[in-house]
Amino acid sequence: MKVTIGIIIVLLIALGVWLSLTAGHIEPSQQAGQTASSTPAGWVVYSDAAGRFSVSYPQGYSANGAVFTIPASLYQGTNLSSDTSISVVDIPQGQDCKDASSTDAGAGNRYEETVFATPIASGCLAVRYFVHYGAIENYPQDAVREFDRQALLAQFDAIRATLVVR
Repeated sequence: MKVTIGIIIVLLIALGVWLSLTAGHIEPSQQAGQTASSTPAGWVVYSDAAGRFSVSYPQGYSANGAVFTIPASLYQGTNLSSDTSISVVDIPQGQDCKDASSTDAGAGNRYEETVFATPIASGCLAVRYFVHYGAIENYPQDAVREFDRQALLAQFDAIRATLVVR
């Protein structure tokens, strides 16, 4: 048991270091008035009602406004939860407009949030990664496989790269 806890601690530290090294603002090519690269084939384009931004996401994601929840193919049979999502959110003027990350745990669940923020005229626009999963050691052996963190974050990064701020 001590070895498992030690491994988890090391993995969380490694994740924190990785997040701090890879966290960054929305790419300069996506700043206001500039165009984004073309939308990947088969992806869906979402534009907010106010016309301030657009973002593209792969088919299979569920969209609820500017919240894009992962498809079942990414979580079925794994310890990843179905409410894992990427979203574009407004941060009102007067609040901090900076990148942030946090982790939390409770009752065998793990929650990770990473926010990539950029200032806009009305305050701040941020892309938020929300990753929710169960502690793999809490599942019976061979009941589920551990989700592919790198593949998930790479897909979220690809979605974030399509953001166009107007």
